Amino acid sequence: MASFLHGNARATPRVRAELQASQESSRILAARCDPNPKTVARWKNRAIKHAAIKAFHYDNLDSLKARALAFVAAFNFAKHLKALRW
Repeated sequence: MASFLHGNARATPRVRAELQASQESSRILAARCDPNPKTVARWKNRAIKHAAIKAFHYDNLDSLKARALAFVAAFNFAKHLKALRW
């Protein structure tokens, strides 16, 4: 599974796991891994279950397309109902 980080992200899943497993102080880890000490402290105290990336996963592209088309159809239907003041 590929992980996608936003432009400002500094901690990859590997770095987060290293922070959680380490016994060093937050300041030492922050100096070595680049985030600030508050971020390191949050990641050290966070459970691995909560550290996982929450995303929708689809088996194939067709199921993703079907989900997207269903969403667009529902959105358009709601928009038309609102226009009719239903």
